[in-house]
This record gives sequence, C-alpha cells and structure tokens, in this order.
Amino acid sequence: MIIKEIYRTLQGETTRIGEPCVIVRLTACNLHCSYCDTEYAMEGGKEMSVEEVLQRIAELDTKLTVITGGEPLLQADSSRLISELLDKGHDIQVETNGAKDIGVIDKRASVIMDLKCPSSGESEKNLLSNIQKLKSGDEVKFVIGTKEDYEWAKNIMRSEKFPEGCSKVFSWAAPTHSKLQSASREQYKLNRKELADLILSDKLDVRFIPQLQKIIWGYETDSI
Repeated sequence: MIIKEIYRTLQGETTRIGEPCVIVRLTACNLHCSYCDTEYAMEGGKEMSVEEVLQRIAELDTKLTVITGGEPLLQADSSRLISELLDKGHDIQVETNGAKDIGVIDKRASVIMDLKCPSSGESEKNLLSNIQKLKSGDEVKFVIGTKEDYEWAKNIMRSEKFPEGCSKVFSWAAPTHSKLQSASREQYKLNRKELADLILSDKLDVRFIPQLQKIIWGYETDSI
C-alpha cells in the first residue's frame, strides 16, 4: 500500500466529531475537486505492507480508525486492511468520494460517502447506485459552497431513497485553502450562516458539521 500519513487526532467531519481517532491517509485520488484540501495526498507517500500499517495503528492505541485519502478504494489492499482492523476490535470509518463501488467495503465498517455537488467540478462522477449499498450507521456527506450546490443537494435528498439510519451531513466548502483563497469570492456565495439558515428554513433532515480540524489546527498534520 502507498500511505501518505498516519497520525492520531480528533475526528473532525462526521457524526463522531470530536472523538480521538487514528487517520490512515492513502495516496492518490481519481477525482480533482475544486475545493480539495488534501491535494498533497495525490502523490508521494510511503510504501507499507498491511502488517506495517496495522503495527503503526497499534502503536497509536486508539480504537476509532479512519481510512481516508485521496481515495482509499483505489488501492486493493485497503479492503484487507479494513477487515483486519475490524477483526482486531477497531471501530472503522471509511471515507470515500462516492465514485467507486462501495460494495467492496466490509459491512462491519461505517462508510462516510461523499456525493459531489456541482461546484466540485466532479458531480457527474457520482455513482448514485452506491446509495442503495449504504446501511444504518453510514453517512452521506455533501460539501456545499454555493446556492447551486445547496439546491442540488436538496433535490438529491428528496429524490433518492436513503437507507433507514443513514445520516445525511452538510459541510461548508470553506474558502481558506490556498486554491480557494485565489478563487473569486463570487464562486462561494454561501457563508456558514447562510447555509445554516437555508437548512432551517427548508426543514432539511441533515446535520451541519464544521471541519473541526481546520478550526483547531488549520491544515497541519503529523507524519507517519
């Protein structure tokens, strides 16, 4: 496996926000979202066996482990890693961009699946058939940067049938990353308050979650 980084932190983007966890970030992604804040994971990293990754996670001694990227499903051994961690009693969240078949993920793991909104530039890559492969305890995440994104997400919420117990999460596309700082403010028409007001006025059954790691640490992470 090619691993970009493994480190202990607080989960910042799911319904388990604030819980101590180990992040295992795999290198490479098949999408290039306009607001991507992990472009550094597109290349580089360290080649590690599944056994070496398991050993490093064990050293960090934290029950919740988040498998992310990049896009972790691009690497064949990610499925084996997930299953072996589950066998060892870990709680596992798998963060995936929604453009790969999630059916390969061990059913005991919690899937955190993005559905890419229009401003990402990758919404046509969404594999909507994945929605029916989700289960109770999984989550669908929409990153919202514009009013168009919001309306698109709202329509998906109302047109698609999500499994019972699958959480729907809205996250704000914060214009703080270097790419976003250079972008026109007009591209990011919604601020956090405006997004919150829209959710409340439309009575959407979603959870609005900030990116806690950015609030606390910005973009700095520890290394492998």
